[in-house]
Amino acid sequence: MVTIIDITSEYRKNNTRIGSIVLENNYEYESHQDEIETAKWLVSCFGVDIVLLKESSKQREEKPDYLWKNKYWERKGINSSKHNTIDSRIRKAYSQIYEKRGGIILDFTQSALKLEQAIKEVKISVEKRAKGNADVIIKKNKDYVVLRVVK
Repeated sequence: MVTIIDITSEYRKNNTRIGSIVLENNYEYESHQDEIETAKWLVSCFGVDIVLLKESSKQREEKPDYLWKNKYWERKGINSSKHNTIDSRIRKAYSQIYEKRGGIILDFTQSALKLEQAIKEVKISVEKRAKGNADVIIKKNKDYVVLRVVK
């Protein structure tokens, strides 16, 4: 059974300081502009320290994008409004954080969906795809909602 709780207020009240961004050694800056922009957004919203992780050098090994709050986080940009696309991105994100127990950031800025619609789609997929506990940030432009998924 999966429980989904809106914890947006918990994240908003914890913004008490200015954070920093650190790039892991040999991070490929030019090819990860979306991840860098999201890291800047996280720092401005939550006042956090975040580490951008480099890609794995092992073939077919997928690593999360960030180390934040002592957990691994994966960012997925979603530019579609189709349920199958959203579901696929969530499934892949869970596989990238599963062994490292972290969170997922879903950026709907390029999608035609409004934030409320995106939340509904994410909840449907998370109920099927959750492999464990995770916080899921659903971002649309500068607005966001944070859901805690408990399994």
